[in-house]
Amino acid sequence: SALAAHADVRDRITIVDCSALFLLDSAGAAEFNVKLMPDGLHPSAEGAALWVKCLAPSVARELAKLGET
Repeated sequence: SALAAHADVRDRITIVDCSALFLLDSAGAAEFNVKLMPDGLHPSAEGAALWVKCLAPSVARELAKLGET
């Protein structure tokens, strides 16, 4: 992603792109899934659950790294 390309401190930053979970693909035009993001910014309860599921593996990896130091 563009953000990852500019992160010169990659050993301290983890970028997790969960955006695809919240988008619908309508004839090539990405639109928010209003069921998961009703206002286009904040996730619904269902959207938050998907977000947590997306982030959990990365969070677990980073927490494990903290335990190694």
